[in-house]
Amino acid sequence: MKNKKWLAAALIAVMLTSGCGSKDTKSIVWHSSESSKIVKQIQSDTSLTKDQQEFFQSLAKSRDQKAYEGKTVGEILDVYAKWKAQVEKDREQMNQTLQVSVVDKVSLDQNASAGRMHPQIQFDISIANVSQNDIQTFKGRFIVSDASGNELFRADYLDTMPVVAGVTRTDTIYTDINDTNEKEVKAYDSPLSDLKVTWEPTAMKFMDGTRIGEDKNELR
Repeated sequence: MKNKKWLAAALIAVMLTSGCGSKDTKSIVWHSSESSKIVKQIQSDTSLTKDQQEFFQSLAKSRDQKAYEGKTVGEILDVYAKWKAQVEKDREQMNQTLQVSVVDKVSLDQNASAGRMHPQIQFDISIANVSQNDIQTFKGRFIVSDASGNELFRADYLDTMPVVAGVTRTDTIYTDINDTNEKEVKAYDSPLSDLKVTWEPTAMKFMDGTRIGEDKNELR
């Protein structure tokens, strides 16, 4: 009899640790007052992608969660999927409109007399409008990785100078380097040929006033 009780207890423990008998994550109702607790449950759900988990982490930190209050995690995931699909569609359009690339890199030492309070990386970039539409302003980020594809750091970029259709121009950007950050130091010490720099557009405003991209409301 004791063996049977022990076996039953063991089976319950296995069910609980394997997730059986626990509440389905997607049926959890989102309440801002319980967001931290809900996020912990979401993070332990291996059926969700890293992007989905990070989305809920960002949502939990957001000051305005009214649009999601009372919705289930599954319903919020459906909204997120539609939003992400639109973001990817806009990003593809922006990349087909404007080609942005890094053509040179210079590592600059800290020099207070030159106004550099930290070491800096200077990126010389090429901006080519390969479409037939004039661009008023655009923004995005440069994602810097090593030769193996490991991300080292990101640098935000906003350009408010119009880019007329068919025109190619250049610009120079500077980003401060934290010399105690191993990844940033690696980028600083590496030649451009040993780095992979990817341009990821986040918003674009055309001369006719049309805006696209996840950050489109931030463009004036």
